[in-house]
Amino acid sequence: MVSLRLAIDEICVQYKKTVISVLLIFIGSLLAVFAVISYSGVNYAYDSCDRLLVRGIKGTAFVELYDSGYEDIYMFFNDDTKGFIGEVCSLPEVSAFGGCFEFGYDIDAAPELYEIQKHDPDFTDGGYWKVSTMNKNLPAAFKLDIAEGKRPEELDFAKEKQEKEIVYLYLGNAYKDIPIGTEFQDKYGRFIVAGILDGKQEMLDYNLVNGFYEAVSYAKNFDYGIIGITDEPPNTSGLWLSAAEGFSIEQALSAAEKVAEKYGIGLKYTTLQDSYELNMSDSMLLGKYLLRLAWILIPSIALMLICVQATSVLGGLRQYGVLYSLGFSKKNIVMSIVIKNVILCILSLALVLPSALVVGSLYFDDSIKMVFETVMVRNAVPVALFMNILIVCMISAVSLGVLSRYSITELISGGKND
Repeated sequence: MVSLRLAIDEICVQYKKTVISVLLIFIGSLLAVFAVISYSGVNYAYDSCDRLLVRGIKGTAFVELYDSGYEDIYMFFNDDTKGFIGEVCSLPEVSAFGGCFEFGYDIDAAPELYEIQKHDPDFTDGGYWKVSTMNKNLPAAFKLDIAEGKRPEELDFAKEKQEKEIVYLYLGNAYKDIPIGTEFQDKYGRFIVAGILDGKQEMLDYNLVNGFYEAVSYAKNFDYGIIGITDEPPNTSGLWLSAAEGFSIEQALSAAEKVAEKYGIGLKYTTLQDSYELNMSDSMLLGKYLLRLAWILIPSIALMLICVQATSVLGGLRQYGVLYSLGFSKKNIVMSIVIKNVILCILSLALVLPSALVVGSLYFDDSIKMVFETVMVRNAVPVALFMNILIVCMISAVSLGVLSRYSITELISGGKND
């Protein structure tokens, strides 16, 4: 308590230096926080794709088919595209190839699924239940955690059983009470529950085939989601291609191009990594500039803090000498200096975190909550705390180093050896 009172007294007496120190720490911490948020936020969005793809963002590509004679005319499904897709799927360089799109089915086909899905906070009631539909060759591209039921590669699409289109359903964790094998029907198809997904399962936004957009994460919670796997032809304007283990995405695309030439089909493609870097170039550039600025300014701020602390100690030498003469121990004085510096850092952090949230809310709009939870709490706050601990240690060491150079007599005389 004695040291704490001494620290508070010194803060109040030297209020100008206190304000300067708090502002310097605040500016350095705020810069570090935004540099980390920008850099880590971009990486977090990148990783949200990487962790859900078997071959990652570097081993997956988006592909579109078009008439080789007319680049602006997309190929529709016909015998040529059917042969092309089938042959590409059998290539040793390719592990998965197909399309994924969201499709709505009438409520009457499966009212039980609709009643559960409508509790999804993001559900838009259009009078149907939604399914993320993909052809049977595509699931191998994604990391699907099946809690119960068959794996996608075990599904049976035997022709003799297809009086109607068969869609095998993999239900999110919210549907876990629906038994495996439950079948729903409408006039067009049969919907068979083939499996229940793990409660932690996420899925990528299928709209990524149209390009990346500004987001903290491209993975979405899939508790209320439904994956439908069918033997029907995929949408030829938005295909995913995943390279097989041991092959690069460039090798897989090169092999697919050779097959396309055989069928007179043109390919437009981009790897997910290239698409991401193209669409997110501004955010990535901002992160790099903020990091460089932080590397330049934070050491400069640290030097200014050292100067402020050194002048603060030198200006208070007589005060420390009087405290010694009044019977205060060296421990009391040393602890008062350390406690003062801790208080300065606490004050700066009390300003930094709300300021970061306010500025972040203006920049990120409605996604501020996710930004705070996923990026700021995980990355920026620990960095800010670590930085402030280093500052406490640094300026305390400087203060104590300056103080240790003087004897009690010199302190009482204000640093002069009288």
